[in-house]
Formats: sequence, C-alpha cells, structure tokens
Amino acid sequence: LADLAGMPTRTLTFGPAEPLRYGENPHQSAHLCRGRGASPLDRVLGGKALSYNNLLDIEAALGAVRGQAPKDAVAVAVVKHGNPCGVAVARAADVALELAWGGDPVSAFGSVIAFSRAVHADTLAPLGLDATDKAARRFVEVLVAPAFDASARALAAHNKNLRLVELDAGEVNPPVDRRLVLGHLLEQAPDEALYDRLEVMSGQVTLDEPLCAFGVRVARQLKSNAIALVRRVDAGAMQLVGMGAGQPNRVNSARLAVERARDTLGGALADLGACYAVSDAFLPFRDTLDVLADAGVRVLLQPGGSLRDAEVIAVGAARGVAVVMTGTRHFRH
Repeated sequence: LADLAGMPTRTLTFGPAEPLRYGENPHQSAHLCRGRGASPLDRVLGGKALSYNNLLDIEAALGAVRGQAPKDAVAVAVVKHGNPCGVAVARAADVALELAWGGDPVSAFGSVIAFSRAVHADTLAPLGLDATDKAARRFVEVLVAPAFDASARALAAHNKNLRLVELDAGEVNPPVDRRLVLGHLLEQAPDEALYDRLEVMSGQVTLDEPLCAFGVRVARQLKSNAIALVRRVDAGAMQLVGMGAGQPNRVNSARLAVERARDTLGGALADLGACYAVSDAFLPFRDTLDVLADAGVRVLLQPGGSLRDAEVIAVGAARGVAVVMTGTRHFRH
C-alpha cells in the first residue's frame, strides 16, 4: 500500500466477538462485535437472543420509519428479508400497524416491525398476541420501538419467543455507511436526501406532497431495482400497498408492485388510480411506465436522467400519467 501513503486512514474498534446462534443459515457460524459509539443493543426485553438476520432486519425497519411521521402521527414498518413489505403512517398507532400489516400480510409472517413512537398494549391489538387460539396470533419475530410500557410488555409475554427491542429510529442515524467488500472497507455518506424537486413533466396534477415524500422514503429503503406504490388512506394516513424490489430490471419490479397492490386493494382488477408510483432510479425504457399505466396508475415519480426521458414523458402524456421528476436517485444494493 505504499502508493497510498498520505491518504486518510481509518481505525475501527469493536468489542469481543459474541457468538450468535448462527449466521444467515444454520450451517454458518456468526458473531456480533459491538462497535464503539454504535447503537445500543442492551435494551432487549424478553424472547430469544437476537439472530444475525434479526439484526439486519432491525436496521432496515428503523430506516423505514425514520423521518416518516409528523408529530401528530406514528409510522410503522414491517420488514422481511431486508425489505419493507408494509409501511404506514396514521394518527393512531394501532391503525398504522393494521395498515402496514395489510400492505402484504403474507410477507408479514415472521417479520420485524418497527414503530416511530413508544408502544402500549392498545398499539399491539391488531397482532392478537393474547388470542386464546394461538393460530389466530400474528407471528412476529421482533418488535422495535423507542419504549414499551408495562402493558405492552405484559401482552408480548404471551409469546415467549417474541423480542422487544427499545431503539429510537430518530436517534439511530450513523454518520457513515460502512460495509466490507472482498475484505476491503467501503464508506459512503448515508442516503438522507429525498428529492431535489417535484417537477411535473406531463399532464395536469396537484401533487400530494406529503404522499410524495412518504413514497420516496419507502422506495429509498427498498433494494434496487425498486418500485413502490403508495396511497393516501385519509387526511392523516398513508400506506404502502405494493412494492417490487431487488429485481435485475425495473419492469419486473413494476409488475410485482402492481400484483401486490391489486391484492391489497381488492383483487386482480383493482384500479390503482389513487396510487402514486415511485421509482428509485430513472426509467431506461417506456415499458415500466406502460405496466403502471395499464394498472391505472396516474402519477409516477422518478429521478430522470435517462437518454429516453423525452420518450417516457411523451408516453406519459399520451397515456394520462403525470411523470414527475425528482432529480435524486436512491439505489440500494
């Protein structure tokens, strides 16, 4: 490394390697090495020890609720395998939980759920944790919130394996995003931006700006290529109704998002005209827009920057879709 002399260096300090039950799969050994100054993990109330996968999903869930809710509302995120499959904002916490779970109740099975505010027993009512028929209880691995009061702890105790983790999403915001790649350390600033602008390029629409911000925050947390379909439920509530993520091409993500949203909203022929679609990156071809337009979507947010932007805008105008440029990409690998 002589040719790197004089470059900035990094020294990272970690505590002893604490063994975990296993890694991503049972045949992989795993350890947790606590970082100096990292988010505390000593407020785990009840249940089994946290697993490798739990910790990854906790980080994703906290990111999905951070910054989502105004002071008079609560945000809830349901995360499975690193992706938010349900996200909602509402004035009542139990309503937000029901909307988040309802965005994809199949994927929500065995999930990690994060709340932006302290949790009470009433908050958890939709999960049916104390149902006499255990089959009627919704299976959750971990609940994360800034605090759980005594009533919430008592309710959660009906499931001996359920973990409660006290972490405040508003306080979990590492100044640097780090990961190891091929034994090397990669660093970047966290993706805290939303968009540079909201510029309507085709059609006439009065944008619901809080819904735009909600949708971009959701898409920002999804693995690329990502499409999020969000809707306003009422004046105080918004919901993720369908998402496609982690696909090698964006049109497949759009198809998955449409399929999920139709299930959420009432069946194969459900019209998605009330939904906003948000793409994490530009559309390289018109095919993604066509899939969304065929489903009834009338507003599409995307960063722009493709060589075919003009074609996508023209197709949007012809098909009655307001193409809204944000100017900010949100890849997440």
